[in-house]
Amino acid sequence: MMRKVYLLDFHVVPTRNIDFVLTSKGHRLVNCSLTNAWPFYYTTDPSKNLTYITKEEIAGPYDFEKFERLSKRFLLEEQLHQPDYFYCAFLPSLFHLFNKCTAPTIMHLFFRLEGHRRVTKKDFDRIIEMVIQRIDNKQIYPYTASYYDAAYFKYFTGREVPFLPVTCGYLNHLTWDINKVQTDKFLIFNGRLRQYSDHQRIIDDYVQWFDEHADIKLATSPLLKYPVGFDKLKYWLTREGLGKLRYKLYGGHIKLKLRHHGYIQSSLLHYKAIVFLPYSVYSGTMLECLKMGIPLFLPSQKLMREFHRQYHILPERTSRLLEKTGGKFSTVAHGKHLMPDPNDDLDLDAAYYWLDRCEWFRWKVRYFDSPQDLYEQLKNADFLAMHHDIKSTWAEMNTQSEKLWTQLLEA
Repeated sequence: MMRKVYLLDFHVVPTRNIDFVLTSKGHRLVNCSLTNAWPFYYTTDPSKNLTYITKEEIAGPYDFEKFERLSKRFLLEEQLHQPDYFYCAFLPSLFHLFNKCTAPTIMHLFFRLEGHRRVTKKDFDRIIEMVIQRIDNKQIYPYTASYYDAAYFKYFTGREVPFLPVTCGYLNHLTWDINKVQTDKFLIFNGRLRQYSDHQRIIDDYVQWFDEHADIKLATSPLLKYPVGFDKLKYWLTREGLGKLRYKLYGGHIKLKLRHHGYIQSSLLHYKAIVFLPYSVYSGTMLECLKMGIPLFLPSQKLMREFHRQYHILPERTSRLLEKTGGKFSTVAHGKHLMPDPNDDLDLDAAYYWLDRCEWFRWKVRYFDSPQDLYEQLKNADFLAMHHDIKSTWAEMNTQSEKLWTQLLEA
């Protein structure tokens, strides 16, 4: 049976993932993606498919009363498209827009439930109550793209959530091949080209250490991709497009640079391995590298704890909830358990408990404790064996994904 799914999402990875999943299975997608990175992947802005509501109204800090008003108007979107399901992953709080609709919501937790937005304790508690009520009424089918978010969801709701991996099947045409590696350097970055200041400090320290002590060099940015072509020109002349350009004068010539860079995924295949310094418990780029089978090196649990004490290295791990009091912002009203507060970074035991649940610690990748340890591993690694280990990790995730999507869409 063909299903129609209405997508509303801010992140390109879950957006492209569900597009591939649905179309490969013969289902339909109403793509109203809200991402500002659309010029890298689409000819036109998918958010223009919205008829009775705008991206500007949805964006910005979450406010319960505002989304209540928008959800009433969103009923017109349902009447227009008549989907079998609504889908949101990033930000999960977008499910609130579907609150008045009759079609159920697939809420795919690609990030914290409240979506890393600034939200008051009062509004957050109301979100929790709404989610639980709609789960009980079978109006929400919650899934999680990471085990971290499954534990996070359970902490606040007392509910178990099935693990539904994001497997990036849209990259089936790209696979790492050691015989096609084009550089002796190893890439070190955080998965995006806009670095947080603390990440840049760590990267600079590692590059300096390798320059001074090692015969291996580290690259700090992959090849860039700039959206080009006539179909994109109109975008770059808009206020939003111009806002992503900066101008520098070189010898009388104007050079255009993107403020928020993108890159071609295939450019990551040029490296023997990638050293990740993550900014969250996992990211879309990490999942894409997993799909392509690129050998990955990530900080060990020991090093993550060090980084947390010195740099607070995962700025997007904890919520930006307002009205914090002593690190505590919510009581667990839906069942007692032994998990500490996931957003209490002042309590190191609590922070370590959650840091140890970062998604990459479940993968068959390599972990390093220091620049010296990373150097020794890079020098002696069997990259082909690492590639096969990573592909086996992805294969396990893909089996789980196929099973759950089939159960959901063919029920």
